[in-house]
Amino acid sequence: MKPAADTKRFAWARPIRRAGVVLSVVMLFVAADLPADWLKDVRDDTPLPTKSGNPAEFAAYTRAILQARRASAEDFAEHVQAGVTGRQMFETERGKYRGQIVRVTGQLKRLQTLRVPLELEKEGISQLFQAWIYDQFSFEKPVAAVFSELPAGLTPAEHFTEAIFVTFDGFFFKRMQYDSIIGPDLTPLVIGRSPRLKESAAPPTIADSGPSVSCPPEWLEHIEDDAPVRSAKENDDEYNAYNYFVLRARQVSPEALAKNARPELTFRRLFEDGRAKYRGEIIHVEGRLKRLNWIGSNAGLEADGVQNLYEAWIFPPEYFSNPTCVIISELPPGVKPEENIQNTWASFDGYFFKRYKYKAVDATRLAPLAIGRTLTVKAPPVSEANSSLFESYARYFVPAGVLLAVCMVALIVTISRWFKSGDRVVRGRLERARTQEFVEPQ
Repeated sequence: MKPAADTKRFAWARPIRRAGVVLSVVMLFVAADLPADWLKDVRDDTPLPTKSGNPAEFAAYTRAILQARRASAEDFAEHVQAGVTGRQMFETERGKYRGQIVRVTGQLKRLQTLRVPLELEKEGISQLFQAWIYDQFSFEKPVAAVFSELPAGLTPAEHFTEAIFVTFDGFFFKRMQYDSIIGPDLTPLVIGRSPRLKESAAPPTIADSGPSVSCPPEWLEHIEDDAPVRSAKENDDEYNAYNYFVLRARQVSPEALAKNARPELTFRRLFEDGRAKYRGEIIHVEGRLKRLNWIGSNAGLEADGVQNLYEAWIFPPEYFSNPTCVIISELPPGVKPEENIQNTWASFDGYFFKRYKYKAVDATRLAPLAIGRTLTVKAPPVSEANSSLFESYARYFVPAGVLLAVCMVALIVTISRWFKSGDRVVRGRLERARTQEFVEPQ
């Protein structure tokens, strides 16, 4: 048993230890998603929760607001789940994103005040707001954002006449029912601390050292998958991002790109769900170069001295007929644009951009699209060389073999018919000889 003196001596440390534990727990939750047990009673397709309507959901709602209040903008930005769009928070897959920190970017259309529950007033929250944010490039519906701090320069309004673009990080809570102009409708609900006014979309300064990128996140978030490369009129953010990566790749040596490529970013990772979080990452592609097309440039790149761009199609051996499309601005030595390139092996290192929609011979298909500087042409592996040799043999000798087989079958049929015809003549003679009447000699 400890002496009383020792107990008194260290009694002052207990509150500090308890405060430290509480602080560490708070910081743990601030920098992470909402705990699952908070959200088990949240119900989709219902209005904002009330204490009388759904007490358990109301408790989760107020907890989320308090949790967001404790987090800084840096905390949220650091833990955003990249690639989660308004559509994903709306469709049937939304359940797996509930409680995660997501980012909403778009035009602010409406900003209104909400009644502050008594539970939040006791915690020092005296005001509550709801904003309606439209992101035309990812989802046709608005996203409802609930927050407790109004950014400087914004005041509540039923409709903003000027274009105001904001970025909002927060916890995805549920798919909420609300009253629209045409009647009840549904929209994702995100709870955060405060929206940030979107900065001017001026092109960032492109450094001349190292392969790292500083492409604005808003540009990356508005890149449209499963579509052609967009023009400035169709999608200004994607157009700016495309030009940025073309210019950035020209500032970096092919050796630096190859050294910093991430080998784990395979065709499958860049094709399946979750690929959005890899936009701007350096990837490595290697395989048969089948096609190289000149695609020209655009006004923005021409103003920066880029007159020619090329679209190359590389078929990695492990994915057979599934190509990766890469954009380059410099042709490798000895290679020129051609529709059907034979026996050429190439590697590429560049920035992953999007999943690209293109028109193949038989149908419309999808392929990863990356942007780099040039290709590296090399000798194909032994197995690939043998495969090419086999393809050459198959191309010429298989048709000849088929033709020879057809000729042999025709010859056999002809000979068989000739022998059958001879047999019929002989059988006829024998039959006539048997049927002749016997005549006794005189």
